[in-house]
Amino acid sequence: MRLRIATTTFLVAGILLMIGWPFIVGPAPRRDAPRSVQVAWGKRALAYFGVTSTVWLVTAACALGVIRQRRREIVEEQRRNLRELVEGSLRDHDGS
Repeated sequence: MRLRIATTTFLVAGILLMIGWPFIVGPAPRRDAPRSVQVAWGKRALAYFGVTSTVWLVTAACALGVIRQRRREIVEEQRRNLRELVEGSLRDHDGS
């Protein structure tokens, strides 16, 4: 359950980060802007892109964890169902 909550939280955070790009990073400076302004914007954009990318990678890792967890649950359920089927068949044959 915690893994699903983490996945959902990172998914929402990733979407919000993508929506917030123009507001947080701001518009790119003009070509004739001072070099220091362009470098500052570039650093800010690169850092923001790095954070956004990291959030999406963590989201993917959490989603894989959820898939693996669910897969284990399904395999265990299949084993349980097969065991019940075999035991039920044995009981049916013993009773005849």
